[in-house]
Amino acid sequence: ISLQDYEYFIGGFSSIGKVIATQLQTTANSGMVQATIAGRNGAIVAPDSNLYAQIKQAVEEARDPTLSLGGGPASQFSLESYQRLLFNIKANLWINRQYVAETVVRDVKKVLKEAFAFEKRAFAQDVTAAEILQLIQSIKGVDGVDLDALYLDGYDKTFNQFLEAKPASWNGLEVEPAQLLLLNPVSGAIELETR
Repeated sequence: ISLQDYEYFIGGFSSIGKVIATQLQTTANSGMVQATIAGRNGAIVAPDSNLYAQIKQAVEEARDPTLSLGGGPASQFSLESYQRLLFNIKANLWINRQYVAETVVRDVKKVLKEAFAFEKRAFAQDVTAAEILQLIQSIKGVDGVDLDALYLDGYDKTFNQFLEAKPASWNGLEVEPAQLLLLNPVSGAIELETR
């Protein structure tokens, strides 16, 4: 049985939007298969929900805990909902005078919202300033862009070259699920000033 088998099995539940399975070493001689899940459209799957209980029970009934995974230990199974991280952007745009500024701003926001939506992002996928700049500069009517701030929601409005989304890990006491970086859906998450 492989990690991909776990992903296919769990992904077969119609209410699951994303799943990633990871092998974690918990001690020198034992480990676990950890599955991080997200519901459809990015919903958090609470540990006390029926969906969580159904998935956990189905996996436990289907798997053989005595089998190792790829030669490594995998006697335990862990199921966790993902950790959602939201980020915000602030940029200055230089708009070509042959274009209507409001239209260009609308197009930039649309492209950013689509690129960083739940459906397009993967667990543990970082966000980089270069990626954002490339997306903005691909819009017709944008002559230049200065990215002033790229930051996690709830933190200072500062410029970061990249924002990290971590994979699932074992911190010595408990599982930390995989993270998913998404553009903050609230209005004002994309601040654009035109020049």
